Amino acid sequence: LLSYSPWSERARWAFDHHGLAYRKIAHVPVIGELRLRRLVGRRDGPATVPVLLDGDTVITDSWDIAAYADRVGEGTPLIPADRVEVIVRFL
Repeated sequence: LLSYSPWSERARWAFDHHGLAYRKIAHVPVIGELRLRRLVGRRDGPATVPVLLDGDTVITDSWDIAAYADRVGEGTPLIPADRVEVIVRFL
């Protein structure tokens, strides 16, 4: 979690919308880089936040985290199945 990241906000809003419990772990750029790389299992390339860790599941994109929340959460989906293609064009 990066406190000023709009993508981290998107992931939090999706979990909040569905009433899913989560634990926030703050990420500090540069200082927390090695820890983040270990969490996501990435040695090369960018290691970015937000990251969802659920057992063996590791999701590193806010759109994918929101889709995950839609699959496992309660209530109205945030991503209407019939509008996914249109929405993805704007990401």
